[in-house]
Amino acid sequence: MVSAGEDGGGRSGRMKVSLRYKYAWIIFSLVLALGGIAGGTVYFQTRDTLEELVRSSSQALGTQLMGQLEKRARVFALFLAQDFADPLYYLDLQTLGNKMKSARQHADVVSLFVFDAQGRIVHDGTGANEQVDLWMDDPLSRNVLNTGMMVMQAMGEGFFIAVPIKLGDDLLGGILVEYSLKPIRATIEAGQAELARRAKENFHRHLVMFGFMVTLLALFAAGITLVIARGFSQPIERLARAAHAIGRGRYDVSVPLLKQDELGELARAFQKMAQDLRGTTVSKTYLDTIVSSMMSSLIVTDSEGRIKLANRSALDLLGYEESGLLGESVDRVFARQDLFRRSLVQRLGGGDAVKPFEEYFSTRDGCNIPVLVSGAVVRDEGQQVREYIFVAHDIGERKRTEDELNNYRNRLEDLVEKRTTELQLAHEQLRHSEKLSALGKLVGSVAHEFNNPIYGIRNVLEQIGDEANLDEELKGLLQLAVKETHRMADLIQKLQGFYRPSSEQIRPLNIHEVIDDMVLLSRKRLIDRGIELRRCYGENMPEVCAVPDQIKQVILNLIHNAEEAMGDRGGQIQIRTEVAGSNVQIHIDDTGPGIHPEHMDHLFEPFFTTKGAVKGTGLGLSISYGIIKQHGGDILVNTRSGQGAVFTLVLPILQATKA
Repeated sequence: MVSAGEDGGGRSGRMKVSLRYKYAWIIFSLVLALGGIAGGTVYFQTRDTLEELVRSSSQALGTQLMGQLEKRARVFALFLAQDFADPLYYLDLQTLGNKMKSARQHADVVSLFVFDAQGRIVHDGTGANEQVDLWMDDPLSRNVLNTGMMVMQAMGEGFFIAVPIKLGDDLLGGILVEYSLKPIRATIEAGQAELARRAKENFHRHLVMFGFMVTLLALFAAGITLVIARGFSQPIERLARAAHAIGRGRYDVSVPLLKQDELGELARAFQKMAQDLRGTTVSKTYLDTIVSSMMSSLIVTDSEGRIKLANRSALDLLGYEESGLLGESVDRVFARQDLFRRSLVQRLGGGDAVKPFEEYFSTRDGCNIPVLVSGAVVRDEGQQVREYIFVAHDIGERKRTEDELNNYRNRLEDLVEKRTTELQLAHEQLRHSEKLSALGKLVGSVAHEFNNPIYGIRNVLEQIGDEANLDEELKGLLQLAVKETHRMADLIQKLQGFYRPSSEQIRPLNIHEVIDDMVLLSRKRLIDRGIELRRCYGENMPEVCAVPDQIKQVILNLIHNAEEAMGDRGGQIQIRTEVAGSNVQIHIDDTGPGIHPEHMDHLFEPFFTTKGAVKGTGLGLSISYGIIKQHGGDILVNTRSGQGAVFTLVLPILQATKA
């Protein structure tokens, strides 16, 4: 603590001459005759001195407090500009609102606005944020956006400061902070009024006492005047010295309380005012609180890179106690070796700041944490580097979010590709259905045209057989001709049934009849290629529940594939049926070259074919697989290179026939 008696000796000495000895000389000379004049002189002179003292003290305190407020506002606004850069850049209104809510809790902050580079309000610091997207129309904000520099101004009952928010060299917007001047002015005015009131009260009391003593004790007037003058001049001198000390920013000044009288009360009031002012100005404790409350990691080093300060956020992020980092090289916190010497010093040497860049912090337990680091240089008056300041933001959550977005994007691309393939398959199936429908109409028309002549030929042949007198050989030939007309009619009927549009209705189905129909349709082509088709049916084969047209399409497709596999070299196709548990199995064997192992995993994929674009679309097996799966069955494949392939259809037995 600094005592008020240690300062202002010269000025207080002059005060002693002007008050103490002047009053003693006047009263000693005039005694009773000039007692009234002496009392009046003492009154007016002392009043003017007190008023001048109070006025000069108030002016000095006002100037000093405004300077302190500007300094506090500048430090706080620059801190906010740096702390709000990332939320403003990513338009993270929730984080920005939380930070502004914390900022508004600081002393004397009335309002806080964050605006973008066009002057629109991003956040007004309130929970409702009702002024968002309104335009800032004050000159300070426009000046900041035009010049990119800090602007401050006292207007009315408020003190305004506007600073730009930058990310590197890019201007993101700005902050406008309003401080209230009412507490400081109220404190000064209250102290000034209290000081003046108590000074006047004490002076009046002493003046009455002074006059009374002059009247009664004229012989002792000079001595009494000296005592009285000293009694109230010394406390005023101490108060004057204390006022000058406070005016120079020494808020820890103390005023000796002396006696428990009115002047003592005046001294206590003055000291109370000094304590109140000390609480409203920036102090080291206040700045330490700001640094400790930063959500970002702050590390300050000397010119050699030795850590001088690390805030609580940095210590928590790195897992160190303060004693474990102070005095250590800043390279200890970076994952890359010698990053400070090899990179940061050179980058900071070219200017006073480093744009934010991504780096990794190395924690005490060896983990690497991604951070966004920015740096600045503090220089002395000779432009020599005094300190380096590094601010880091933990971007681990952002990195995880980016990874998740990449995963979602890859999954979306896979899903789109899958859906595209399904749409292409559906389109090809639709085209295939349209072809079958058109072919069905053509077959129906042709069958109708063939049926009438066939029925006519059969009737004529039967009538000839009944009426003509033919020998046995001719009768045999005639019966053979009638039999062939029956076979032709049956073939045309089966063609009509196969190419007729499917009803999509599931019904009980004799699988042997389906196979026989498809063999009949394929026999001519197989014979022309020299392929023998054999059927080996199981006995007492139960029915299955299926859509007949779809099962016919699957069997015909497998027979056709077996035929294509053997080609014109000929061979043998064998169709076998059997019951396996609750399923019917249909085995279609061929003696072709078999299936290459590398093709096995792609057999049922849409558009996969080994026949070339002219002979196949790659949809036959894919559609067949889908049909069998829809019926609750499966298609199995067994092959050995050079020894043919076996396709097995598995269909569930109709429930009513299981017993």
